[in-house]
Amino acid sequence: MIKTNLNTCYKTANYFNKMFFEIPRKHINFILVDIPEWGNFCEGHDGDVWIEMGKTYPNYNLFKNVLVHELVHMYQWLYPDPLDKEDHGPSFFRWNKYLTEHGVVLEETY
Repeated sequence: MIKTNLNTCYKTANYFNKMFFEIPRKHINFILVDIPEWGNFCEGHDGDVWIEMGKTYPNYNLFKNVLVHELVHMYQWLYPDPLDKEDHGPSFFRWNKYLTEHGVVLEETY
């Protein structure tokens, strides 16, 4: 079991963001919460976005996979594919071919 903290969230996100997504840093924000899901991508009424991450995970690999999963959603929000309106459609899973080489497994749910 690992306890997450904001430093680990930002460090992991920055690594994958620099390598793949290039999301402007002002959009990468985290909140640690007690939630039944492992993570959520959230959008506020004023256009702010953030990622909610759970406070604990069984292991680092799950934490990493969930965090990157939510970064893909953030990328979809910033750069929508007009032909793919699904959260977990082709524009989501096209990242798999790049991410699996770096130990990330994208799934629809965890």
